[in-house]
Amino acid sequence: MKFTRLAAVMAAGLLASSLAAAQTTMKISISTAQNSHQGVAIDVFAREVEKRTGGRYKIQTFYNGSLGGERESIEAVQLGTQELAFSSTGPVPNFVPETKIFDVPFLFRDKAHARAVLDGPIGAEMLTKFESKGFKALGWAENGFRHMTNSKRDVKAPEDLKGLKMRTMENPVHIAAYKGFGIITTPMAFPEVFTALQQGTVDGQENPLSVIIAAKFDQVQKHLSLTGHVYSPCIWVMNKAAFDKLSAADKKHFLDAAAEGTKANRARVDEDDAKGVADLRAKGMTVIDNVDKAKFVAALAPVNAEFEKQFGKAFTSSLSLVAACAMLVVASSLGVFQIVTRFVLEQPAEWSEILIRLSLIWMVFLGIPTAFRQGAMVSVDVLYRVVPPVARRVLDWAVAIASLALILIILWWGWDYAVRGKVQSMAGLESISMFWGYLALPVGALFCILGIIGNLVDPQRHELETAQ
Repeated sequence: MKFTRLAAVMAAGLLASSLAAAQTTMKISISTAQNSHQGVAIDVFAREVEKRTGGRYKIQTFYNGSLGGERESIEAVQLGTQELAFSSTGPVPNFVPETKIFDVPFLFRDKAHARAVLDGPIGAEMLTKFESKGFKALGWAENGFRHMTNSKRDVKAPEDLKGLKMRTMENPVHIAAYKGFGIITTPMAFPEVFTALQQGTVDGQENPLSVIIAAKFDQVQKHLSLTGHVYSPCIWVMNKAAFDKLSAADKKHFLDAAAEGTKANRARVDEDDAKGVADLRAKGMTVIDNVDKAKFVAALAPVNAEFEKQFGKAFTSSLSLVAACAMLVVASSLGVFQIVTRFVLEQPAEWSEILIRLSLIWMVFLGIPTAFRQGAMVSVDVLYRVVPPVARRVLDWAVAIASLALILIILWWGWDYAVRGKVQSMAGLESISMFWGYLALPVGALFCILGIIGNLVDPQRHELETAQ
């Protein structure tokens, strides 16, 4: 009997140890409290991962910046000393520069607008930019629209901000914008903010209502102004190497768990926004809800001009891509029209076939510049990856010069054809000259030239766009 009991105990121990060995533990952290929109997000994520993977993965959750501020946590994920982090996008541009466009003040009309952009093609494309930096971005979530608090005075207009010493996120866009308001900016990690406000090191800070409530800033701040000056997303980031080690099924489980976490996160933000003002007023804060936003937007006009210079670099590439897509829509629509007239009505329209050809020609020559902008027209990946940065720049210039020479020939040749085409009419559309067909060549070539030059003057953007 004793032997049987001993065997049973040993078997149970071996089973427990094997289960423990089979379970992989990962860490995820936030800078806010567990009872917050971010805390809800990672709690749901942890539960969903464990449930979906049958307990093979366990997520340890850490709150209140116990593993460091947002910037430190993201850096730890990049280095691989921490597997996951859930963070606002405040410090993210220090790692993935292109994300700073989302922090431009008054960029989004409301939460519905912001969510539609982040959940759509633009947000999906931006997530891919993280991979070349050592991250796997699992998805977007929400911090909310940011509002200003301070201990000195009511803020109803931009001039009321002048001279206030405000804590800002470690974010270059925020810092530039707030200096435009006349604020004395003090970049600071979130875990340090409450103490800095309490001791008077800074006069105020700015955050969404969800953060203001969770951090109990009402205890150290008297005035709240509902400026809604910046929409602040959140991001799920995972160490790229850790994600790559997952099976295909587990990768989907992690992505689906993040999506569930985002749902819970956004629901909590909506709840906090609905009741937050009343709660903070009840706790003694003076809330200014009649802020003149038009004045705030106008005050940022000089700063916005600088932002346009930074973020407008992709305009020519985007313009040609949009035009190419429009031509595809035209060709597709005419194709349907031609099928109906030819096979249903049995009255074929020859002119529609001509316009389909024209649309496809324009589509091709307007689409080519996007390939040039992304470096997709040449394949030197193997050589490019093994040579040092200086040699890469030499390769960039060599490819650019060769491409420019070719495109200039096409530009000259295309324009010559277009001019000669003025005296030629299209079969079935005699009133339209061949000029409009041949014009696609020089126009496409011009966009290609702008794209090539853009790559040379902005190599960092080119590197980000080509990262896969």
